Amino acid sequence: MTDEDVVRRLAEWTGLGRVEGPYQWTNGRKPYWRFVVDRKAEAEALMRELYPLLGMRRRAHIAEAFTAVALDLPI
Repeated sequence: MTDEDVVRRLAEWTGLGRVEGPYQWTNGRKPYWRFVVDRKAEAEALMRELYPLLGMRRRAHIAEAFTAVALDLPI
């Protein structure tokens, strides 16, 4: 994400993870930042929180992740 303030607000809102960056693309594009969650329990909590806010395509990604690690789907 090239908007640092948006990434930092996500980190603040969730109270999880950390913000990394800025990183520079090799092709001269704008610098970008990343929101990173390393702990499995934190990642699970974040996905459960976001799930009802997402569209079908993103929910499908979360369902795949939960299935891969044998967790019950957020409903």
